[in-house]
Amino acid sequence: MKGARITDVYLVYDEQSQLNFGKRYEVWRKSGAVKALERELNLAMAGKNKDVPKYALPKQKREDKTANGLQRCIIDFLTIIEGWQAERINVMGRPIFGDDGKLQKWITGQGTKGSADISATINGWSVKIEVKIGTDRQRPEQKQYQADIEKAGGYYVIAKTFEGFLEWYSSIDWQRGKGGSGEQSK
Repeated sequence: MKGARITDVYLVYDEQSQLNFGKRYEVWRKSGAVKALERELNLAMAGKNKDVPKYALPKQKREDKTANGLQRCIIDFLTIIEGWQAERINVMGRPIFGDDGKLQKWITGQGTKGSADISATINGWSVKIEVKIGTDRQRPEQKQYQADIEKAGGYYVIAKTFEGFLEWYSSIDWQRGKGGSGEQSK
């Protein structure tokens, strides 16, 4: 399929090479921050596996266009690059299926309602990171969880892009724990 690039939208040609104005695809470009993370992860991988030739190591690929991809970028940055502790939190629950394979009921998770997607400890500070992609917004339970964390002296941030998360992260003096607001502009 041929494509003519116009700013951030691709106009797609059909098989007869006729311009098809009915199909438009948004272009996602990997940010410089994600590319830098990939480079750092590749260097870390090479450093841990000194006996393996560099060409034999798998290339580390990351993206922040999905919630799972952004969570992975943030966790890898905090744990592998910075050396802090970070983990993904899952409070979704689980399905119970009958002998016929059909869903019988849903058992709710045991975690706190509204918990953030990532829980991290940075230089002794409790940090909760909620990932929101596109038009995704905080639910009331998540807003209450944010208020509880901030009241207890922890940090809560809403990460919409990896680049935005890095801006927030670098705005805080982690030795003193001062700076940074919870909401990101990006």
